[in-house]
Amino acid sequence: MDACSTELRQRLVAALAALTRAVEGESFPDAVINRLARILTYTMTGASGFSILHDELGRKLRESPEFKSLHEYVMGDAAIRDVFFEAKEKPSPAQLRVFSLYIEATLARILLLIRYRERSEPEIQLVDQFVSFLSPGHVRRKVSLPINHLATNEPELDLGRCGKLFSTQTAFDTDHPYSEVVKLARLPNSKLVFEIETGKFESVKLTGVSEPLRQRIALIRLVIQPLASFNHFSVSHIEPWEEPLDDTAFFERFWAGSSGGTKEIGQAYMSQEDARQASVLFDAFDEFDWRSGSPWRLAVNRLDDAVYKLECGSTDSLLDVVIGLESVMVEADSTQESTHKVASRTARFLNDDIEGRQTTFKRVKQLYGFRSKIAHGKAIPQDKSQMTALADGAAILCRVLKKMLERRQVQLDHQLLDLG
Repeated sequence: MDACSTELRQRLVAALAALTRAVEGESFPDAVINRLARILTYTMTGASGFSILHDELGRKLRESPEFKSLHEYVMGDAAIRDVFFEAKEKPSPAQLRVFSLYIEATLARILLLIRYRERSEPEIQLVDQFVSFLSPGHVRRKVSLPINHLATNEPELDLGRCGKLFSTQTAFDTDHPYSEVVKLARLPNSKLVFEIETGKFESVKLTGVSEPLRQRIALIRLVIQPLASFNHFSVSHIEPWEEPLDDTAFFERFWAGSSGGTKEIGQAYMSQEDARQASVLFDAFDEFDWRSGSPWRLAVNRLDDAVYKLECGSTDSLLDVVIGLESVMVEADSTQESTHKVASRTARFLNDDIEGRQTTFKRVKQLYGFRSKIAHGKAIPQDKSQMTALADGAAILCRVLKKMLERRQVQLDHQLLDLG
């Protein structure tokens, strides 16, 4: 243990001793302490640091010289302070005031937790664990992503570095008393679990979680379910030091879809072979300019938009699928009519045989027929025919994007495609 950790440990022990002395009198009946212990043991959500600051026991703790000394020490050590906030620039006076209040509340919560939490480990062992947690560095956290319109007959599928797909439908099989309720609620039948690296405490909220989410949902669309969507995600917190995290806490986040997903979209079942493909393609992202503003990425973004609008009940989703195809099949500066160009280039890119090209050409032309009606203000109900056209268009777009990913192409050679 280095000098800094030793000093922090000593101040924590002193503050704990002050807390013990504070409750030796009659000011805090056993009922108060027991209630606090239950909150800290079972949920911690009711023991938010800021509520503790206004609690009588919290006030007594904060007034002790030992706690003030601990708080000042943490605020005065930039390395420890950055564990809480990971400031990339020198904090302003206003920011420091916010940091001070948060750190004061967190330290009060942690001290009460160490002192009154039901535990098997000794108090000093918890102190040492907390000191270790306050060392600089990132932690690994699990992200759980329930996915609409995707299922698997396997209990779990390994997708390599992409994560693991777990079936959630087995928990509510036909014999379960709530199985029919679950069906009506249209809960997702699978969830993807993967890990991300983050900071600690408030720093975790700065994590760029959008890209890992986008990357994985895009991969699932390319491999098995073009219209896969998600409505929320969860990120694990580090117990017992952090409070539970909610997906809305992240400053940068992304999701698309209504709860349970649009009922008109059927389930796609992922197999072991699909999982293997997903693992291989995920590794391809390392050799791929995923974050660029390339035609490939623009098309992926348009597919995101299409699925989001679909889940919101908008008929415009089909427009985004067509724009996605145009992003990769048409020159950026082209001013010519694109229907025939997109249909013929898509057909050539996806098929080697004449029959396959003719089928794809016809399907893309039909897609443009729907697109034209929507673009010109015609009322198009979200019925079976439109859903079929949208699903077909999304499947074609995903085949194109998957083939480009396999070839590590962020854009296509249009001249070569025109030559056939």
